[in-house]
Amino acid sequence: MAPPPRNMPPPNIEAYVLPRLEMRSETFKEVKDFYNVYAKHAGFAVREGSKVETRVYLYCTCHGVYESKVSEANRQRNKMTARTNCGAKMRLKREKDGTLVVKEIVWEHNHRLQLTPQMLVFLHSHKNFDETILEYVKYLQFQGIEHVKIMSILGGDDPGSYFLEMNAKDLINLKAKNSRMDDVDDVLKTVNFFREMKAINREFFCDMQLDESDRVKNIFWANASCRGAYQDFGDCVMFDTTYKTNKYHMPLGVFVGTNNHLQTTFFGFALIRDEDADSFKWLFKTFLRCMRGKAPTCILTRTTTKTTCKNVVSVLFCIYALPSADHSMSLFSLPDKCPTMALAIPYDFKNTVHKLCRWHIKKKYREHLAYLYNLHEDFKDELTSILNWPLMPTEFEAAWKRLMDKYNLHDDGTMVAM
Repeated sequence: MAPPPRNMPPPNIEAYVLPRLEMRSETFKEVKDFYNVYAKHAGFAVREGSKVETRVYLYCTCHGVYESKVSEANRQRNKMTARTNCGAKMRLKREKDGTLVVKEIVWEHNHRLQLTPQMLVFLHSHKNFDETILEYVKYLQFQGIEHVKIMSILGGDDPGSYFLEMNAKDLINLKAKNSRMDDVDDVLKTVNFFREMKAINREFFCDMQLDESDRVKNIFWANASCRGAYQDFGDCVMFDTTYKTNKYHMPLGVFVGTNNHLQTTFFGFALIRDEDADSFKWLFKTFLRCMRGKAPTCILTRTTTKTTCKNVVSVLFCIYALPSADHSMSLFSLPDKCPTMALAIPYDFKNTVHKLCRWHIKKKYREHLAYLYNLHEDFKDELTSILNWPLMPTEFEAAWKRLMDKYNLHDDGTMVAM
């Protein structure tokens, strides 16, 4: 029997599906979609090849030879490759009018073709998911539905489910794409949200700082109620950047105080990309502009670093007693979680006293304090009474000295530093 002729189209495929020589298409997408339909009937997937000014190629996904970028000595796993150096392809020529004409077709493959519809849907070029399904997946993703539950919703236990053509890897890739697209829109959504808030209430305040590439660097905003509360209760302000958003890891700065009922009151919020001096200077300057130039009398921040300042212990007093008039021009240059914040505060809040939060100081030294609590039975009660009782600064330092003398803590480095 004579061997079959080489490079002939598959005999079991309808003629209207087969590409033809000299077939002309207006766009590359048009000819690619047509070739992909033929590939689905034939049992292979399509990928784009190199594009030059006058030539365009469409290949079988098994075209070429895989070249590893990792040496055999450094290889950690044997990665499978679909490349079999298959020669099946279609070459197109770009005419002067921009149309594409088929000039060469290689039909033969050197690998097994996937002819079952159940397997074809997993080939990359044939993964054409319904737009409704894609939108549904996006909705579930941004509602916080877990990955496993989304797969269960899409596929269920029905072996004939149409959605089963989307496997776990497809879903991961789709969710990653949705996240990238959502990231691009986040700034626009934020700007639109602030614009809507401004339209509802003209006292809503917001501002953004851009970097040299016109990307958002810092954001500050405050509701009308925040601005009003600050005018009444803004003498002492606590500023903290402890919190970070999950998505961008940008510290959330919160200006907070207490009202006449000792309830927490928010004065403003900020998202800070870089905790540098310039960012804090811009932030505090914007805060002043928002609050119509009224600076706080005292601002509290947190600390996580040790200090050897002789009079640092007196800052614990600041939570219950604001500085008197003759101290209004003074500033304690104390270590902060971010040293650049300590530099920025006097730049914008020239007459504001900078203090450190007592709670954060105690938290920082809690392990050593726990050791002293166990060592001395009454130490915790006496320390707490000193910190909580509204003493004047000189009274506080005298009480602290008596505590150090009573328990012989002058050689305790932690207590001396505190």
